[in-house]
Amino acid sequence: MISKKILAVCLITTSLLVGCGAKETSNTNETPNNSAGETTDKFTGKKTYETLYDPTGAKGDVIVVDLDFENGEPVKVAVDVRQEDGSMKKQAAAEGKYVMKEGEKHHWGEQIEMLENFLNENKVDVSKVTLTNDAGNTDAVSGVTIKVGAYIDAIKDVIDAVKEGKELEEGFTGAKTGELDYDTTGKKKDVIMTKVVFNHGKPVAVKIDVKQEDGSMKKQAAAEGKYVMKEGEEHNWGEQIELLEKFIAENNFDLSKVTLTNDEGNTDAVSGVTIKVGRYLEAVQAVLDQVK
Repeated sequence: MISKKILAVCLITTSLLVGCGAKETSNTNETPNNSAGETTDKFTGKKTYETLYDPTGAKGDVIVVDLDFENGEPVKVAVDVRQEDGSMKKQAAAEGKYVMKEGEKHHWGEQIEMLENFLNENKVDVSKVTLTNDAGNTDAVSGVTIKVGAYIDAIKDVIDAVKEGKELEEGFTGAKTGELDYDTTGKKKDVIMTKVVFNHGKPVAVKIDVKQEDGSMKKQAAAEGKYVMKEGEEHNWGEQIELLEKFIAENNFDLSKVTLTNDEGNTDAVSGVTIKVGRYLEAVQAVLDQVK
């Protein structure tokens, strides 16, 4: 018969051995888990990014970047531009609808593909595309004479975001337009034509004009002296509407800043503007409401 003392020693020894074994198994599992975590943190896949070619919104053209990543590193890039009319610039160039200045050997689409090939051959290292001036030209890519600075900046934005683990800016980018009858009674057939340019959902620029009953545009008519203001006005109609556009943009499209002084729609908030602006503000708001 086994004594109680011997049985107790055996049980303690067995317990210690099991305990040590469990501890060793746990340590073995921790290392691959950490290693797997480090691998999955690095993005693999495609990122698509849209941003204005001109961040001021002077034009509604949108740069579209498609960038493939493997383990957090860029491996392939493609660039195109969605023009204000909705067409893609590569296709427009190939069809002869986007014409370069005379003497160019390669059209826009061919040149942007040369840029893509250069970057892809250099592991999408944007620092290799050295710019020669503030306009964004480069002499690093043979055959490329177009300005590439904005495209390089857009590509860099994507690379930086992925490396830093940040989300790319989203929201509508491009131009939205609207038409609104100037005269709510319908007696006059003038139509307010409004365009607002957005970048990542934020309005950055606005253009306002009026298509008059005879089909002419009011800004041009004013510039040509065909639409005459009352005597003593410092600025013609077109100049005044541009002052209003600038004020709206500088105040981040807070239309409440354009306070109206009467029911007719005059304002004293914008220096130099004496025309009635109330209906133009309604036209701008209608376009803003298209993007939520």
